[in-house]
Amino acid sequence: MKVKEILNASSLKEFRTYGSYFELKNSFEKEIDNKLGINSWITLFSKIQRLKISVTSNRESLRYALQKKYFKESKKEISEILGTKIKARSWSKSKNKVES
Repeated sequence: MKVKEILNASSLKEFRTYGSYFELKNSFEKEIDNKLGINSWITLFSKIQRLKISVTSNRESLRYALQKKYFKESKKEISEILGTKIKARSWSKSKNKVES
């Protein structure tokens, strides 16, 4: 399952046609290398839509956050911008998560 296909879903009904709940959830979490902390179709769809909107509307803020002097500060700011806790152990992992 490609994340781009999942991101193109415009409704929950369409979203469900891409596969089972666990298939979509696991595929998306694997692609972004981060747990979503959700447990239903509605929260999965909502979380993915919010992340999509957050990333596209905050690209510059995310890039700026990646340039912070301290890694913990950068990771915290990125998490706040995206509205979900980002789990990364290095600058390169953080950068990959933001750019993917």
